[in-house]
Amino acid sequence: MKYFFLCFLGISQSVFAQESFTDSLPDAQVQSFLSTSQWKSTPAAIGLLEPSQKNWIAPQQIVSRFNLVAGVRMEERSPGSYRLAIRGSLLRSPFGIRNIRVYYNGFSLTDATGNTYLNLLDATQIHSGEVMKGPVASIYGAGTTGGVILQSNPNSILNKKWAGEAGMSIGSFGLSHQHFQTHFNNEKFSSSFYQSRLHQVGYRQQSLLHRDALQWNAKWKLNSIWNISTLVLWTGLYYQTPGGLTRAQFEANPQMARPPAGTLGGAIQQQSSIRNNTLFTGVAFERKLNNSTSQIFIQQSTVDFTNPFITNYEKRKEENLGVRLVQKWDTKLGLDRIVWSIGGEYQTNRSSIQNWNNLSGMQGNLLVKDVVFAKQGFTFAQIEWISRKWTAQFGTSFNYLGYSYIREFPINTPKQNISPNSPLAPRISVGYAMNNNQRLYASLSRGFSAPSLAEIRPSTNQFADQLRAENGWNVELGWKGFLFNRSLRFDLSAYHFILQNAIVRQLNQAGVEYFINAGSVQQSGLDLSFQHQTILRKQQLIEWSFSYSFQPYQFLNYPIGSNNFKNNRLTGVPRHQAVFGAKYQWHKKWYITNFLQSVGKLPLQDSNENFADAFLLGQVKLGYQVNKQNAQWDCFLLIDNIFNQQYSLGNDINAAAARFFNAAPSRSIQVGVKLSW
Repeated sequence: MKYFFLCFLGISQSVFAQESFTDSLPDAQVQSFLSTSQWKSTPAAIGLLEPSQKNWIAPQQIVSRFNLVAGVRMEERSPGSYRLAIRGSLLRSPFGIRNIRVYYNGFSLTDATGNTYLNLLDATQIHSGEVMKGPVASIYGAGTTGGVILQSNPNSILNKKWAGEAGMSIGSFGLSHQHFQTHFNNEKFSSSFYQSRLHQVGYRQQSLLHRDALQWNAKWKLNSIWNISTLVLWTGLYYQTPGGLTRAQFEANPQMARPPAGTLGGAIQQQSSIRNNTLFTGVAFERKLNNSTSQIFIQQSTVDFTNPFITNYEKRKEENLGVRLVQKWDTKLGLDRIVWSIGGEYQTNRSSIQNWNNLSGMQGNLLVKDVVFAKQGFTFAQIEWISRKWTAQFGTSFNYLGYSYIREFPINTPKQNISPNSPLAPRISVGYAMNNNQRLYASLSRGFSAPSLAEIRPSTNQFADQLRAENGWNVELGWKGFLFNRSLRFDLSAYHFILQNAIVRQLNQAGVEYFINAGSVQQSGLDLSFQHQTILRKQQLIEWSFSYSFQPYQFLNYPIGSNNFKNNRLTGVPRHQAVFGAKYQWHKKWYITNFLQSVGKLPLQDSNENFADAFLLGQVKLGYQVNKQNAQWDCFLLIDNIFNQQYSLGNDINAAAARFFNAAPSRSIQVGVKLSW
């Protein structure tokens, strides 16, 4: 808790240094639950990825930006390897992102298997976002803890015919980052092109990262009724995986990669790494007529995935198809408004998976060859009533998930089917306007999350036929709105979520992972956030944001063998996390930003025998802007991990041989320049 009070002290100093509260924050429009409405009027906990906040941190960092949202914890086990939790744990995510639905420009980045490759996006491709906290299965299908909607098109350029941005930065540990964007807009057509390159040698051995990304968006306004938009995204991603260390290794030499052990080679010897080449294409049709809006999203993607690992060498070829249909009616009844939405989504995935022995980074003997088919679909309906004082939403969905698999080697087997249960997922939420600036809301929702492909077919190469979907009910109360002449925005929510059949990661005697259902888990907590901005005399601007998450999660019943971990703290979840970000700018030229993140200690094993220490991260950025006609230059110097903390940003939970720790970089420096026009 001492780090929490340090963060709060920083806020207090910013507030009391101000001369007056003069400027009001805008009430952002959100579309998380399909009806475009004001943030404060939506009876749900929705965190915002603010466009302005991306300039507070390093241009290539996506992790810090997500962590500014209360209830969200994003980790990076090694450069390019992300994990994301929304009011949840990372029990199911030793690596990658599962149990969260992610949409980008309206298209689903989450495939039919429940997996999301968020690391395909460069941070500069994300302009804004909405984070839905709590079960969203009533609208978006499987997911027990939340969902994310991301946008790349900045609204600020819509009134300009041409706009663009180019930037470059270099830093410690061989970092180089470059990006370019150009936007064109007229009455009938708009187009955006994004290009980025990120290269980093890395702080640890075997931690090199290289990513090239290209993206093109376009929108045609055919007439007053029809619009067509497209998304084309290609990413070539390669990153090395240094592996976990024991506490003794972590303290003695945090830069080392996982060393050899017994007959197994280490990360360097096995050249452990991941290569992902993905091409994603999508087209969307939108029809607006009177009070009716119809949308169709059609998408396709191919993924070439290669993963030399310590114990084997895997190659995957994934082919994905998806379609989403939404029909909305927005009708006024006197002073009230009724919004009715119906629709559905259907996705398929075909994965050809081959595993070989890993002979020092080369393919050895073929171990297994499988073909897995996944189909996921759901239909939903939601009705929303909006009056001057009250808002009510009721929605539900019917869901289906099925896997089929064929083992082609070493023995050709007939197709087998797995269909985890997918329950009905209702949600009801009611909001009440206390006054023009503040709202109370309450919600009851059910969420479920079927096992992903990596859990149905884990590293043991055996299919988990008996794995069931986890599900639970969430009860939530919230209070949000504005204070001090709308210069301070706040959001407070308390929730109680009981998860049944929780999916947890286990390791066999060889240290290879597999997953089981583990009884019930209580995930109840509190989210609190503040945002503020004001303009002082002499052209001085102050902006700050503070978020705090209290997550005292615990196992309610977790029998395994002769043990029962009942009442143990939930593995990998800190009880306290506080994040503070701020910007101070004067004379529209000089500015300084800071970012502080305090994370409490967290259990590393289900047995709670080992814990990771609490840590405090700090980042400071000093910049200078030059405005010339229609262009702006921005030069900056940034210091990351200013307290030079030795910490692990992404721990390996329940790790074999107690190899829990993935050391994050020590203090580092970055300089860069950006041109906007």
